[in-house]
Parts: sequence; structure tokens; C-alpha cells
Amino acid sequence: MVMSIRLRTTVLCIVVHLICALASTTSAQSRLPTEPANASARQTQAWAAWRATQNHDTTAIPALVQVVESILPSLKNQEDHQVLDAALDALIQLEAVVPVGLVEKVYAHRPAASLILLARTDRSSDGYLINLLTKQRGYAWFVAANLVIQRRVPGTTAALLRGVEVAAHIFVSNRTQWSSAEGVAGAIVGDGGGGQAAGFPPLATYHLGLDPTIGAVVVAGGPTSVFYHRAVSTAAQGPTATTHDTLGPLTGDRLKYVGAASGLTGQLPLSAIETLTVRDRGAQQLAHDIATFQAAIQRRFAQMLRMLVATHNLTDGEAASLTPLKITVTVHKQ
Repeated sequence: MVMSIRLRTTVLCIVVHLICALASTTSAQSRLPTEPANASARQTQAWAAWRATQNHDTTAIPALVQVVESILPSLKNQEDHQVLDAALDALIQLEAVVPVGLVEKVYAHRPAASLILLARTDRSSDGYLINLLTKQRGYAWFVAANLVIQRRVPGTTAALLRGVEVAAHIFVSNRTQWSSAEGVAGAIVGDGGGGQAAGFPPLATYHLGLDPTIGAVVVAGGPTSVFYHRAVSTAAQGPTATTHDTLGPLTGDRLKYVGAASGLTGQLPLSAIETLTVRDRGAQQLAHDIATFQAAIQRRFAQMLRMLVATHNLTDGEAASLTPLKITVTVHKQ
């Protein structure tokens, strides 16, 4: 009898638990955003992208790629931008591998999303990565630099060295102390059209950064790793509009990456900042000191190029195209 009562009590508890769980699930589902009955064509596209993300439906990837390809040439109004944000978010969350040609087109409108997708491309994007190294700055450069080092793309070292400029500081003084620091230049790159999004699903904004804070996802790891953060708006509210401020790389960054790419970290005979202290012995002697200092820096640069050629990180032709080194001289009279 006691066992029978206990059994009935146990069954009752299980039933109550299942009812509560079902009610909780039903309540949660009722709170999910829903597509309006009178949705426009653009809204329908955005909702389809959102559902693909929610259901992790990778079969939707070809259709999402088609949406992005079709909308990029004719971004006219806020709805177009919101559909683009929804489709790109879905591609990123579904970990899609998209054609490099599409990545290039997206970059002009959504650089952060483009760089995230770029990190997932195959070797067909090697040429585009080298192009980014020679023409872009900021996070695009750091993402490309990390990827070419990982892939050992031919021409990497030459591309990293283009734009190297040594800062030469000459101190006309009896003092010999000089401290300097050159770090990674900061940048803010974020995607999002901004504005109201009535009738649209929650939309995402992507921000790039260098700090592995909580919630950060690696875009491309390397000497200076790049991460992304994803912020999702509520339904009927557009993603936050953000500015694009791209700085760097500094010469110190370039030399650090050359060391990493070549396996010569700590062995390169050149620094981003070179210093010399001389006594004040008149203008003529100062001019001679400056010329001698510049020549010494050029010799060490040539030595570095020979090291890179000897270790098969540069070709003779690439080394020749990189000379002479650009040197900016600053004289400090104390």
C-alpha cells in the first residue's frame, strides 16, 4: 500500500514536471518574433535568412549567397541594407564558405562581415589576400597578414615589407637616453545599417577588435589576432550604425610579421625606430652624421633582404624591388 502511494506520487510529480516544461516551451515559442502577415518581399527575404540561422539550415546557403549577390549592385534604401545584414549574418552563423569574388564585393559595404567570410575561403583567395596587404590598412591588413602566414602564400614577405618606413631620430646632445614604443595602431570596424527595422527580424551588427574579451570569436589568429563580436538587435529595431576608422599597420607590425613569416623572429637586423646621439659640432658635421646614419640603416636593410633571400622568403627580384628603404629623419636639438 505504501509502495502504491509512493508510485502514484512519483507519477504525479513527473506529469506535473512535463506539464510545466511544455508550458515553458510554449511560452518561449510565443515570445519568438514572427514574420508579419503583410510582409514585403525584402522583409520575407530577411525572415527566411533569420529562420535559416535559427534552424541551422545549411541547405539555405546557396539561396543566401544569391540574395547577397543580387542585392549588392542595387543598395537603394534601408530595407535593402537590412536584407543584406540578415543574409550576411546567416552566412556567418552557418559558417558558409562563399566565393572570394563575393567577399570582395561585400567588403565595400560591410568590411567586418567580409573579413569574417574571407577567413573561411579556400586557397582561391590567396591573390586577394596579397592585394589587401599591399592596398589596405587596419583590420583588413591584419586579417590578411595572419591568413597568408598560416597558408604560406608565395609573395607574402615582399607584400609585408612594402610600405616599410624607418623613423631615424638623431639627438644633438650629450645625453644618450631615448625611450620609444611602437604598438599596434587601433582601429574600429563595425557593420550595420542602423535605423528602424519595423517588420524585420532581429538584425546583427559585427564589430572587429584585437582583444579576446568575453564573447569574442577569432577571425584570424597570428602575431596580432583579430576577433569579432556579434550584437543582435530586437525585432523591429535595426542594427546599430557604426563608424569605420582604420589605422595601421605600423612599421613595427610589418617587421614583426616578416619575422613570423620567415622564422627569423628576433634575428632581423632592423628596427622600426633607429636612434643616434651625436655632439653638437656644427651644421656641416651634423649633415655628415645624418648621411652616415642613413647609410648604416640602408646597409642593415640590405643585410636583412639578403637573409630573407637566403632563407627562400624573398626572390632576388622581390628584394631588388624593395630598395632603397624609405627613411624619415628627425633631428632633436637639446
